[in-house]
Amino acid sequence: MIETENIMTWDDEMQLGNATLDETHEEFTDLLNRLACAPEAALLPILDELIEHTQAHFDLEETWMARLNFPAAGCHIGEHKQVLGVTKQVRERVAAGETEFAYVLAAELAAWFRIHVTTMDYALTYFIESTGADVGAPASAV
Repeated sequence: MIETENIMTWDDEMQLGNATLDETHEEFTDLLNRLACAPEAALLPILDELIEHTQAHFDLEETWMARLNFPAAGCHIGEHKQVLGVTKQVRERVAAGETEFAYVLAAELAAWFRIHVTTMDYALTYFIESTGADVGAPASAV
C-alpha cells in the first residue's frame, strides 16, 4: 500500500533546539515520507539511503552520549540497535520481493520516531544544554 500523503509531519514539537540534530531529524522524516510514497521499484534504494542515514544519525548521538557519559545512554542506544536491526531485516524482505514490509516499516518508524525524539532525544539535548557541553568540540575538550 503506497501512501499518497506524508505519514509524518516535521513540526515544532519535534524541534529540540540543537541545529545539527534538528536537521538530521528533519532529513529522517523526509526519508520516511519518501519510503511511504515510493513505487515498489524505488524501495530498495530508499531503504539503503534510510539505513545509511540512520546509521550516521545514531552514530552521532551515540558519540555524544559516550563523550558526555550520558546517564541514559544504555536505553537510548538499545532503541537505536533495535531500529537499525529491524530496518535491515525489512530491507532483506523487500529484496526478496516482500515489498509490503517497506510500507509497514515507514508507518511504524514514523510513530516510533515522534516518541523517540520528544523523549529520548529531548533528554539528550537537555543534558547537553544543562552541562554546557560543546558537542562539536574535539573529544579532549569536553
